Amino acid sequence: MRFPLATFTDAQVLNPSLLRSVWGTTYASLWFDAHRFFLPTVSLAVSRLGEVTLVLALLPSAAFLAGVYAGARRLARGAGDADAPLLALVVLSLAGFAAYTWQNPWFAVVKGTSLLGLCVPFAVYASEALCSWIRRGRLQAALIGSALAALALCIIAGTLFHGVFVRLESPGIPWQTLPIQVPS
Repeated sequence: MRFPLATFTDAQVLNPSLLRSVWGTTYASLWFDAHRFFLPTVSLAVSRLGEVTLVLALLPSAAFLAGVYAGARRLARGAGDADAPLLALVVLSLAGFAAYTWQNPWFAVVKGTSLLGLCVPFAVYASEALCSWIRRGRLQAALIGSALAALALCIIAGTLFHGVFVRLESPGIPWQTLPIQVPS
């Protein structure tokens, strides 16, 4: 249940803090190449890009949580018929993901893509909250719009293969083969 600071300061799954954090690794891999499949594994620029991306991603993530809370309140009041299937999808997706990672406690299986079932609820609830926040004034709209535009640019920079960053080593995390011990 840990969400370590390394999620924002060293977003790569081989970081010892992230090796022990399903939710930190999930968040990092949801918004950034924390597995370093395509980004260089050792690069200060990539680390800084990860930091900025993951801090900026707090905005839509918080909007999603605020939207889920609003949807749950509507449903509790009996006014959220449309919220029932969306909230059920959120709960079931998170419960399924938790069960999956509990049974597979290996960092390589912890990926944000395992939560693709949250795409529709995320779109609905994050948009609902972001629209509400933007309507509060021009300055807030400009700040939110700028943060989302910066997030989009960071995501593009982190996923534009051989565009901004060039990975010279083979794709994926570098593994070392361990000698097999044969019992005598």
